[in-house]
Amino acid sequence: MQSLKYGIIVLAFILCFSFIDGCNRGGSSAQGSSLDLSNPETLGDKIGTSYIEMMTELNTILKAKPEIEELKTQIAELKEKYIAIFFDYGKYREEMTDDNQALVDDATVSKFMEFMELDRTMYDYYTTAVSEYQELDYDLGSELASFNTLSQYAFYELLKKQLPDEAKRLGLQ
Repeated sequence: MQSLKYGIIVLAFILCFSFIDGCNRGGSSAQGSSLDLSNPETLGDKIGTSYIEMMTELNTILKAKPEIEELKTQIAELKEKYIAIFFDYGKYREEMTDDNQALVDDATVSKFMEFMELDRTMYDYYTTAVSEYQELDYDLGSELASFNTLSQYAFYELLKKQLPDEAKRLGLQ
């Protein structure tokens, strides 16, 4: 059962970014960065790096095993922090041509795959925690699971399709 849940999470992750890549072929905050985020490869790498940083922070919280209510507070704060970061990156991506957006997507996927190859232990810990918390508190487990695709906030067309109410809340038309 554990491997099935892990497989579903990984598949969702890959499908999410395959969708991003397909859309573009067919048709820390970013502002505080000294990197040239107008460069597609740099932006994609930064999105991927921020995802890794987010997962590292999340795992640190999970390993501390706080009480449920404290955990809910901590992950809500972490989620809002990274929504802002990824959404800010999306502003840079949105200004790019379709070809450059595809380069961002490729660089992002490349960074994610690098992460999965280099630190599978961290991702395995995360997926195990999601499963365990889902058994205790389904909503909490689902909230933890949502971190897996939080980088979608950098990909506005994906955000509009998958979370239209959230896209509206953030001012996307």
